[in-house]
Amino acid sequence: MDLLGLLERSDELHEALATAIDGAEAYDFRWTVAQLACTVAWQHASGLRLAIGQQLLAPAVGLLRLQYEAFARAAWVGYAASDEELRSITPPFTPESEKAAKDLPTLTKMVEQLASARRLAPGRRIRCSPRSRGQTGAP
Repeated sequence: MDLLGLLERSDELHEALATAIDGAEAYDFRWTVAQLACTVAWQHASGLRLAIGQQLLAPAVGLLRLQYEAFARAAWVGYAASDEELRSITPPFTPESEKAAKDLPTLTKMVEQLASARRLAPGRRIRCSPRSRGQTGAP
């Protein structure tokens, strides 16, 4: 399939996801923060699709990485971050929270923590093997 065909399919997925999450409300503070982090990933994805549509492939590659990192961080916030880590990335920002935010795990560590997250539904885990990145399923 050509690049424009993939872009059309991406637009269809974007619209389907927008419909599916329309009106979704976070049920606690953790999910409010995760939902805001997902908004950043969503915006990067929108910019990525626009860049590809204009044949701006070099910036698109940069946006793809930003989108992946933003989504991984949003998932980490929702499923693996400790309450202390969550507090360090949310207002009010103080010198103490700034220091704690500097001690947050790297993206690689966040993804590793997602692999063993206990907040996932019973019997479900995020697989992080090279063949199944991002997929969920039975352990």
